[in-house]
Amino acid sequence: MDAFLAELQTFAQALLTRQGALQVFVLLLCFFCAWLGARAIRARLPEGLAPGTAKVGAGGVVRLAAPTIMLALVWLSALALAKFQPVPMLKVALPIIGSFMFIRFVVYMLRHTIAPSATLKAFERIIVYSAWSIVVLYFTGLLPELIEGLEAISVTVGKQKITLWMVIAAMLSVAIAVFIALF
Repeated sequence: MDAFLAELQTFAQALLTRQGALQVFVLLLCFFCAWLGARAIRARLPEGLAPGTAKVGAGGVVRLAAPTIMLALVWLSALALAKFQPVPMLKVALPIIGSFMFIRFVVYMLRHTIAPSATLKAFERIIVYSAWSIVVLYFTGLLPELIEGLEAISVTVGKQKITLWMVIAAMLSVAIAVFIALF
């Protein structure tokens, strides 16, 4: 856990530099421009489409517009800014945004491939945010620290040592099996 706190402190110190502040500003500007672009695209798409391929396609465009625009803007910003300074935050942001876009696309396609149900709607956001959180932890290098911390919390039952990580992994396996069995 000390390594995690040291990484967090290093990251916070990097944010306080001029280079770090500029990268945060660029990320926020890209986010704002992507949001505006997605709104403009959404306004141009026809409303009230009949269920079918056109509606799924239009919905996919709406869902992926903001992340796609942001990915392109951050990539172009990283290329331009890299000529003047190091851009580690933008380099970390690129795979995170790409992963968010991919996860959003997969969940959207699952929603339209699998028969609609209250269970699917209830768990859609949980699935997206959980998957994206794991991706963010992975790309920032914090996932191994988190797993190590979860493995440190344990209970001994007889000769078996049960860690919190084992319990979470088992619960996730059961949830995936139930999800697959429902469809």
